[in-house]
Formats: sequence, C-alpha cells, structure tokens
Amino acid sequence: MIKSANAAFADLLKGLNQYAKGLSGGFSTTPLRNNHYLVRGPNAVLMLQWHSIYSNTLKDSKLIVCFYDKVPRLGGLVWSGDDDAQKLELNEFDYRLTALSRPAWVSDKIKIHPDEMAEYLMKRLMHHGGEQLKKG
Repeated sequence: MIKSANAAFADLLKGLNQYAKGLSGGFSTTPLRNNHYLVRGPNAVLMLQWHSIYSNTLKDSKLIVCFYDKVPRLGGLVWSGDDDAQKLELNEFDYRLTALSRPAWVSDKIKIHPDEMAEYLMKRLMHHGGEQLKKG
C-alpha cells in the first residue's frame, strides 16, 4: 500500500504541474525539499507535503495541504516568503482503501480518488484566488 501511496503522490505532482502549465494567468509549480511542493496562483498559494515516516507502512502518513494568500516564509524551505502570509485553509488527508477496496485521499470532510486530487486542489486554489481578488 505504501508503494501505491507514493505513486499517487507522484501522480498528484505531475497532475498539478500539468494544470499549472495549461492554465493562463500566472500559475507555476516549485518543488521544495522534504516532499514539499508549492503551487502559485495569481492571488493564492497552495503548499503541500507528503509526510511519510515509514518505508513499509502508512501509519502516521498524511498529505498536508495548506492554502495561503501569498507565499509564506517557511524556515528551511522558503526564505524569500512573506512573514505576513495568511493561512486560508488547511487539510490533512490519509491515503487508504475505501469502498470496493479503492484507494482514496481521505480527510475528515471528503474522500477523493487519486486521479481527481490534482483537479480538486487546483479548483480550491482558484477559489481562494478569487476570494482574495474580491478582498483586494
């Protein structure tokens, strides 16, 4: 199952990169250290990390997804970020089998098939970007 989860995370990164390249208006992706990944939109930022401790089990593993209004300064990851960046949304997903033994990214609120996760996250990023545009 750990191989499946790592492959799902790799596919998620590929999908996010494809969406960012295919969208006009200032979307870009940046891989960071320690399984962190940054997706910049025109008015919001998506930071995600695949936190996997063990090589033979998914115990304590999670996908951490956080949206910000601008690139945050994160010690050891992003030095040129902004100290005033505001967190807009935080979700943690487990990778596990759901109905019919199908894998999914699962949070407290939602279950998402791995093939649909990139699209879901990009839609959330665009949603937050639109909300920030209304504020500004």
